[in-house]
Amino acid sequence: MIGSNPARALVGYGPDTMGLVFGPFAPPALGQLEGRWVLPDRAHNAVLDTVVAGGLVGLLAEGLFATLLVVAHCVVRPGWVRRAWRCYLFAAVAAAVAAHVVEVQVDSRPPCRVCCCGCTPG
Repeated sequence: MIGSNPARALVGYGPDTMGLVFGPFAPPALGQLEGRWVLPDRAHNAVLDTVVAGGLVGLLAEGLFATLLVVAHCVVRPGWVRRAWRCYLFAAVAAAVAAHVVEVQVDSRPPCRVCCCGCTPG
């Protein structure tokens, strides 16, 4: 799907358009497996979903944004993790974020785009 149009590989198809653009690329076996009129509305992991929605530019922007958040936190508040409880809190939050990043790579449920935490509905 991404390889069929180089411009779309660069900028993507737009948010929440996977169900609209996947039809021509769906393999016939998918219709036999899931039903004739069923098409997925999300890719099976977060990176592919980001590439379909925003292209390589969107994927790069999302990675850059996450990196800038961490760097900004370390630069603006470098002494923040010096106290023991803050160090444990920072480690716990970092572990939770890392676990969530791994989870969205292998979980087939779509991430919730409404709330900021990326929780999965239902």
